[in-house]
Amino acid sequence: MVMKYDAGTLADIHGEPVWTLASRVDCRVDTDAAQAFLASVRDAIVGLTDEISADDWEREVVEDYSGSRHEIADNAPDVYTWTLWQEFIGTAAYTWDDDARDLECENAGTSMEDRARLRLYLIADALAVSIANDILESLSDDGSNDV
Repeated sequence: MVMKYDAGTLADIHGEPVWTLASRVDCRVDTDAAQAFLASVRDAIVGLTDEISADDWEREVVEDYSGSRHEIADNAPDVYTWTLWQEFIGTAAYTWDDDARDLECENAGTSMEDRARLRLYLIADALAVSIANDILESLSDDGSNDV
């Protein structure tokens, strides 16, 4: 059995407004930078459908924490400090996921910028997982038999 992507689902996800993306992960979208941040994660995850076969989607995107999804989440926060803070403030990342405080990399010696990057990474990964799972649920058999 060979799986295929559902074009309608991909189009729906690609067309989701940023406030819908924000509601997927219970964050806000109060700045242009926050809008661009969330949209970039959405677009990158949908873009993986061009690179990864539907048969490999679950293994390589949903389950493989160190793979493509991690890279997307890791690269989502902007490299420029001003834009990073606009993303952080615009998503209200300062109120998001208190479990981040328990992570080893967010301790008393961690810089505020690193803490902001960590929170934004967690938001990006949660959004990526949400979208990847929707894509996974929409996969269907293309009707051919894999011999």
